[in-house]
Amino acid sequence: MIRSFRVALIPAFAAAQITASPAADIDFAEAFSNVTDQTVVVEVGSDDTLVFKGGSFNLDGKRMIVRVQKARVDANTVVHSFPAASNLPAIAGFGPAGPNGAPGNTWGCHDKVIKVLVVSMKVKVCERSGQVGGVGGPGAEGSIGAPANPIELTIGQMEGNALLVVLGNGQTGGKAQQGGKGGPGGGGINGDNRAGDAACGNQNSELDGSNGGQGGPGGPGGTGGKGGAGANLQVVVGQDVGAVQLTTEQLAAIVDLDAPWASLRLDGSVRLALGSPGGFGGQGGEPGIGGDGVAGGNAGKKSHCGGGGNPGRPGGPGPQGSTGLQGQPGDPGAIAITRR
Repeated sequence: MIRSFRVALIPAFAAAQITASPAADIDFAEAFSNVTDQTVVVEVGSDDTLVFKGGSFNLDGKRMIVRVQKARVDANTVVHSFPAASNLPAIAGFGPAGPNGAPGNTWGCHDKVIKVLVVSMKVKVCERSGQVGGVGGPGAEGSIGAPANPIELTIGQMEGNALLVVLGNGQTGGKAQQGGKGGPGGGGINGDNRAGDAACGNQNSELDGSNGGQGGPGGPGGTGGKGGAGANLQVVVGQDVGAVQLTTEQLAAIVDLDAPWASLRLDGSVRLALGSPGGFGGQGGEPGIGGDGVAGGNAGKKSHCGGGGNPGRPGGPGPQGSTGLQGQPGDPGAIAITRR
């Protein structure tokens, strides 16, 4: 059952002895605390005035119902469904790690024709250096923001010299997961030991160890979560109430939901500004870190026919991945303004 915030009046049982309580000013900040069944309900007596004295009020997704005959805006006030910053947890962990690079002599193989004396023969030749590690996997997408619940406003008269902004904005999407780490490079192969016969013929020529593989690139961060849908606003105001629906351009210019005044540039006669934008898209995930480089192969050893080779160079670490894309904004809600 929904309770209402009301100002009680003393019934005039005997006009000569008892008089009704005088009309009262009701502070919106006090009335805003009246929450039942996830609904903020503000209703005051027909002779009383609901006064907006400034500040920012976060519904945190709750429904709101305001039904008053008289209202006055003494200082700029904003009511919004969700804060601008996402309160959804970021997706924990990392995307999948990249695969290992293949070691030397096991990848990049192809057939090569060689000639020995007068005989041609086909041999299999492979890359000696270690292969670059694989790319890390992308991070998971962020959580979708929650939709804003409906907002109902019924205001008969509205006075004052300031502005009330009601934004039924959806929740900002959650931050995405970090990209996965790049895979380690493949190991280089060892150089051949110097050999040869007594006359040092037929010596091995691949004396140097091959280079180790570079680490793979880190994976891209995941895409931020889509923003939640905006609230549906049902607004009934008196004929003289200066109420406007904010344009798409005005809503896009709002970067501070707690104080959007400078962005709106509204006519001075406006007392009530309404918007129902979808929530901001969530942040993209952090880039994955590059994979580890791997050592090069050992040098071939010397023999009586000459010196040995040189060790292969180690592979360097892989490059960092890219930051994930920001999520898409949520779908806007519908606004219906009726004058009576």
